[in-house]
Amino acid sequence: LTAGRSVVFLSSTISSLAFPHPCSVCATLYGQKYVDTPYNYALSKMQAFYGLPETGKVDTSVLDLVRAPRCGFPDVKAFSTFVNEPRWDRYDLTYSSIYINYEMVEAAIAKAFKVWADATAFKFTKVEDDEADIIIYFVKGAHGDNSPFFPNSNTMAHAYPPGEDIGGDIHFNDGFIWANGNIPVVAAHEIGHSLGLGHSHKMAALMYPTYTFDKKEPVLMQDDLDGIKSLYGETDVQGHFVVVHCACCLFVFFSAFIWC
Repeated sequence: LTAGRSVVFLSSTISSLAFPHPCSVCATLYGQKYVDTPYNYALSKMQAFYGLPETGKVDTSVLDLVRAPRCGFPDVKAFSTFVNEPRWDRYDLTYSSIYINYEMVEAAIAKAFKVWADATAFKFTKVEDDEADIIIYFVKGAHGDNSPFFPNSNTMAHAYPPGEDIGGDIHFNDGFIWANGNIPVVAAHEIGHSLGLGHSHKMAALMYPTYTFDKKEPVLMQDDLDGIKSLYGETDVQGHFVVVHCACCLFVFFSAFIWC
């Protein structure tokens, strides 16, 4: 991002956070630094979310943050889910990347699905049709979902929660020059959204809003596992379902299984 585009992006990011401006009582409780202006207050909360010094001012760390490659989904808190917590009603899911013709990309995406399959009871099967639960596209600009990839944007991808039609689908920004090393990380993050997870403010979490490419493989952290467990329950130590029957109902539990 250029300096000008960074300021525009930062302004839109802060506006999207929609933090309320505190009253004089809040100023007493939380300090005057939060009440200079609504903008500075929101910026300080944004800094708190990302673990930055809460100055309420645009500094180098803030500019570095807004220029970092990131997901297009909004920022929230420690692991989060979508409104009404949409989730899949089955654990054998299909995915399709029929619009991708590069073996390197196919292998990288398969690696990302394996990260989640190894840590949960989900099973992902690749199919060669457009009726898959999760369809993966590489697109540019406006692509029919009201979330265009703008030129020179730092948004690398976005995804949709479980549901019909576009639900579960993943869109990669084809305006980027993709390398084998960054596709698995971005894909694994977006698959988290496809399973129903939102963003986390835990910097080490896979579901943190910005991508980190300092690891050779994507890694699920405890916060990611806590999030998926909140949606789908517990798995046993092998990552398999534990099914408990009673006279009138069936409970499906997952036990904590840490994959790293």
